[in-house]
Formats: sequence, structure tokens, C-alpha cells
Amino acid sequence: YGFATHSPAVHPVPGFDYHAYFPTGEWTNPPMVPTVDNIRNILVPEDEYDLIIYLERDSLRFYQGKARKKIMVNFNADGFSPNGYVDLVVGHVPDTTPFYIPMGIPDDYPSRNPQIEAILVSYAAGRWRPHLINQEVLAAVQSELPLHFHDVVDEPWHYKTLKKVLSQFWVYFSPVMMAGGPPLALIEALMAGMPCIIHDPYNHFSEFSGDECLQVDDAKEAVFCAKALWASEDVRRELGEAGRAKAQKIFSIDRFVEGWQQAVAI
Repeated sequence: YGFATHSPAVHPVPGFDYHAYFPTGEWTNPPMVPTVDNIRNILVPEDEYDLIIYLERDSLRFYQGKARKKIMVNFNADGFSPNGYVDLVVGHVPDTTPFYIPMGIPDDYPSRNPQIEAILVSYAAGRWRPHLINQEVLAAVQSELPLHFHDVVDEPWHYKTLKKVLSQFWVYFSPVMMAGGPPLALIEALMAGMPCIIHDPYNHFSEFSGDECLQVDDAKEAVFCAKALWASEDVRRELGEAGRAKAQKIFSIDRFVEGWQQAVAI
């Protein structure tokens, strides 16, 4: 790749408690203790790699060997930078890291075919990360309308199955509070054309208007919006179509790929 050939040491990072982090880089409550399998070098340390991408600071421990270039993704968006341990820190939230790459996913979702009369909520490892969900808002909507909470840890879905499911549920609701960037599951729902209700305390979806998604701040607003969507098929369809059109622009896979190509080339 023509990168600089120096190989900065990457372990340990002074003052960082590896044992308090979940493998996704999110704090867990209570903390999970890593096993031998997830703290060892998973790459052969004798080999030299062209590019190593660390997904948050916890993965710095996974490989301490040589590489022509090392990049860390700061998913927590807290400005953490292991100076001297990696060559570049990137993030998915503007103004939180030296290099910003907007989230992006492929646009290959089936046409809408709403058959499942329920609200879908999807969040991975929710049982370990309840503090990253607005529990009050979630409970309020769940008490009023049929709701299915999908956790990929408990209910594995193949990606092709997931795409079909996203085409069938009536409404998508995201009560997730992620400082590090827009939740991937919510991006998928928007790209699939689902009408979405969003609790967005970190303003990741500030570019979306009220005609493209329904943003709520509290339980009362969430229940009101859910009932409004439940009452009208036309409103659900119009909101889903408008949200998908905006998501296609903001979360384009082309922007995402271009951003990574630029990061690698620096």
C-alpha cells in the first residue's frame, strides 16, 4: 500500500482498563470479565500485515504485532486517542475524531410488504446494555401496542431473513441511546423503507425532517406517534418512503467506502 513502515507498539495503553469493556466497545452493567478466548492475540503476531483496523480501544489487545498501518475506530465518540499506538483514529460522529467517515450500508432491501401487525425494536446484546436503551419510553410503547423486541444474541436472524422481516413489520421504533453514532439497526430500518419512530438524544438524525421520521423525546410523545402510525396505513407508507429516500442519501455505501479509501491513503 505504500504506507509508512514504522510499527507503533499498541499494547498496553496506559491507564486503560481492558477488563471493563464489552467486545463491542460499550460499557456493560455489570462489567463482563474477558475470557482467555477474547483477550489473546487472534492474529499471528509473527506476521506483518498491510492494514489493521481496531474496532474501539478494547480491540487493541487483539493484535500487538507489526503492520504497515493501524487505524482505530472510536465508536464511543468520546475523543479517546491512543497517541503513538495507532496511525489514525476515525469515527462516525462529526467533530469527535481526527477523521470522520459517515455510516453507510448497501441499499438492497426488498419492497415493502407490511403483514406483521407489530412494532419492531432491534438491539444487539440488550440484556447486557440496558442502560443504552430508554427503558421508560420502550415500556410505554410496549404497554399500548404489540411490540417485538429482537435481540440478535437471543434470536439469531440470517441477514437475508432480516431484510425480509424489515419489509413485513408495520413500524420500527428505536429507543436506543448511542453516543458513538447512529444505531446500525435503525439505519437498516430506514433503508428498508420502514416508518420509524426515533428517540435520538445525540442528534444523529438531525438531518431528517418530521416528514421522514418521527422523533420523540419522552414516553408520552412516543406513545402518541406510535398510535398515529398505527391508525393510518397511508401515513405509514408515506413516512417510510420519505425516510428511505433521505437514508439513501445520508447513509450511502459509496460515501462510506470513499471515506475508508481516503483514511487508508493518508
